[in-house]
Parts: sequence; structure tokens; C-alpha cells
Amino acid sequence: MNKPLALGLIIFFILMIAGGAFWLVFRPLPAEIPEPERGIVRRFPFNIFGLGGEEVTPTEGGISAPPTEGVPRMALTLLSAEAVAGFGITGTTGVRYIERQTGHVFDVSPQGETKLRISNTTIPKVFDALWAQGAARAILKYFEGDALRVVAATFSASSTQAIPLSSLLLDSAFSPAGAEFAYLLPSGDGADLITAKADNTGQRRIANFAFQDFALLWPTNDTFALVNRPSGVAEGFYFAYNTRTGALIKRLGGVLGLEIKLSPAGRSFVYSSYNEQNRKPELFFAPETGTPQNLSVAAMASQCAFSRRDADIIYCANDSNPPRGIYPDEWLQGVIELRDLIWKINTKTRENVILPVGRFFDIEKLEISDDDAFLYFMEKENHSLWSYALTE
Repeated sequence: MNKPLALGLIIFFILMIAGGAFWLVFRPLPAEIPEPERGIVRRFPFNIFGLGGEEVTPTEGGISAPPTEGVPRMALTLLSAEAVAGFGITGTTGVRYIERQTGHVFDVSPQGETKLRISNTTIPKVFDALWAQGAARAILKYFEGDALRVVAATFSASSTQAIPLSSLLLDSAFSPAGAEFAYLLPSGDGADLITAKADNTGQRRIANFAFQDFALLWPTNDTFALVNRPSGVAEGFYFAYNTRTGALIKRLGGVLGLEIKLSPAGRSFVYSSYNEQNRKPELFFAPETGTPQNLSVAAMASQCAFSRRDADIIYCANDSNPPRGIYPDEWLQGVIELRDLIWKINTKTRENVILPVGRFFDIEKLEISDDDAFLYFMEKENHSLWSYALTE
């Protein structure tokens, strides 16, 4: 190698080394990464089967933690891996639920950004919770030893006021505003319909019915709905009772496996029936006036939720090819397991759209937020609680 070429290579390497040292000294420093807040447990830190997001587990007394900035959240979020006894919608701020095992009551935001334990009073082993509008009140059923207990619970600040109710209570419902509740009590071979204030005072006997095995709904201030327990081997009936006129009107009758879900206004509804020929459920939409329409969807009404902003839209959990069986009996008994996706159904145009949830569920309860931004539902197998964002 001649001397000029060698000298040139040496100078080139010296300049490269000097340039690298200069960059190391004067390069911009990365933003400081904050330490994780105490009490936060992050689950699903990666995307698996379309899952993502995080769940915030509070320390005693509650914790409020913001999501990490700049990290996109998934549409589907696990809000509680622990089994829950139903849930109530807290307007647009999320849901309130009670853990089955511990009896702890939590408020959680729509995608789990915050999770706060709201009550120091615990009622363990709750297996059923009926929540009022706004979730300030609930009727809870639980076992104390071998004895069934029923209480009307009011949640305020960090305490829970629980008023004992009769363990013979057949069914109950909150008024549309949630300030009162009604319940059915056995009376001979029939049942008395009783209304009361939230603390069970001011009881009034509204009516007596000649039947007992009916579920109770309170869709409007002066109307009650009574639907007998669904079974694919028995005909179902839906009655509307008007408290002003005292009229008991049959809205539907002779329908196998009957389930209904009322619209927010209580005028229209969806209902499902059991088809003995194909041994699958069928879903119908019943408008306020006119003939019911078969929606050509093999779903159960208990798995549906009406949009609060668009009277033509309902959301339903649906298995596009459900197993043959007796519905809803064998599904309720756990003999049948469904592979549900969530469908958006337009009852006016008959357009059905499958939402990109990302995985299958067996959904036992489906509700929608007051602003139509989120769907909330429970997984039947383990009673876990989930949310799905309808808007980005």
C-alpha cells in the first residue's frame, strides 16, 4: 500500500471515531420513564386474541391511576377477572359491581383506567345482584350458611346500608328512576305486588295476581311487566299491568322459551322463542305498534341491549351456529356453551353487522352505557366482567 493511501485511511478512521464521540456527548436525552404506581397490576401487557388494556387493582382505600400516555388502548377490556354478581351502569363513567366471593363493591371506569373500592361493608357470597338506574342501590341475594338472605342495599360514600327483605321474595324490580322498588311475595296460590321506598318503608300492596312463577320488570312509572320463567318445554306469557287502570293485558302468549328485553322507553321490545324444529332460539322485534318481525338471528333476548340514542338499533350476543338443544334451559344449566360474537342489528333496515370484538365469548348479560359509547357484559363460564368500546 502506498503512503498517501494509507495516510488517507488513517485520517478517515480518526474522523469517524471523533464524530461518534461527539454524538454520544451531545445527543438528546430520552424522556424519563416514570416508575409504576403502587397498587397497579397490569394484565394483558401484550395483544393476545385481540385482548389488551390494563386492570387497576386498588390498595385499601382505593386508587385512581391514569392510563399510560401514548399507549393505544384496545376496544376490548377485562374489567374484573374475579367473578362478579351482576353490574350496574353508572351513567357514562363506567360500572359498579360486587365481587361474588368477597362482597367488595367497586366502581370501575369504562376501560379500567380507574378502579375504586367504594364500600368498607362486605356481604360475601352474593350470587345475584339487581342494580337500580345509576347503580346507587341494589337488591342482593346471598347465602349465610344454608340460609338464603335478601337485602335492599344503598351505597353512599364508603358505607353500605342493607335493609333485610323476605327470603320468600319471588322477584323484584326498581322503578325507572331507581328511588323505589317493587317485589312479588307469595299469597296463597298467587302473588302480591308490593311497592316501597328504597329503605322498604311506605309499603303499598298494588295488586294480587293468580300466578307466582313470573319475573318482574318496571319499565315506566305506571306500568309493570310480568314474564314467566323461560323454558323451551313450556309456553311463556308476557303481561303488562297498568297501575292507573288496574288492567292486566296479555302482550304475548303461548311462546316456547320466551324471554323479553324492553326498550329504554318500555314501548317496544325484543323477544326470543324456542324453535322445536331446528332446536335453536329465534329472535323477534316487537314494535310499539304493528306485527313482530323475525330478525333471522339465533339469539336469546336476555343477551341483547337497546341503543339509548337510536331506537332502531339493538346489540345482541349471537352464536352464528349454536349447538342444537333446548333453549334456554340447557344453556342456563351449562349443558350448552355458546361461541358468541356481538352483533349490531338495525331493526328498520334489517342490516346486521358483526363487531370486531376479536374473540368468542359465552355472554350471559349485555348492557350499554348511557351515551352509547361502551357495551358491558359478563362471561358466563367464570362471571368475569368486560367492556367493549363502540367508539374510538
